[in-house]
Amino acid sequence: MGLCISAYTNAKLVDKPSRDEHGNIIEDANLTYIDIGNSKWVQADDLVMGQVYSFEKVYSRFNISYGEFGAFRNELARVLGYPAVEGESERRKYLAGAWEQWDNGEQDGELAALLNFTDSQGEIGNKTCRKILSDLEKMSVTRNDLSEEDNERLMLLMATFKHAQVEDGGFVQFH
Repeated sequence: MGLCISAYTNAKLVDKPSRDEHGNIIEDANLTYIDIGNSKWVQADDLVMGQVYSFEKVYSRFNISYGEFGAFRNELARVLGYPAVEGESERRKYLAGAWEQWDNGEQDGELAALLNFTDSQGEIGNKTCRKILSDLEKMSVTRNDLSEEDNERLMLLMATFKHAQVEDGGFVQFH
């Protein structure tokens, strides 16, 4: 089992989703449940936790193990110049520096909203998707510091965020 990052377009809150006799939401191909939403992560923008959203299209091509994603985020942080943190493992030290800056209120750094986001579940709203895509596009110009495999991951990640920001109401979901 691993991490899947999916992009949804034209998402709209469903006021009264259809429910079965037990009160469970009847699943539909064009519905998704917001697990974390704005309860915990500022990156969720206006997505509401515990609600169902309809969507037009879903794009799910970014699949990776949690460990590989953590290492990939660390590489992105390293290339962007986030400081290394003493005592952290090689795999985490730059990402730890990004987290440290986030905790100190420096949340506007390049890719800060992605680097400081859970890698297991949750959503990133449309406004933040646009910011992350802009940061990824800037980074893609200097990607020669990344391995070939990480370059491919960067391109897939950019495509995912591009799908989410194409239409108002799009978002990205980590699941």
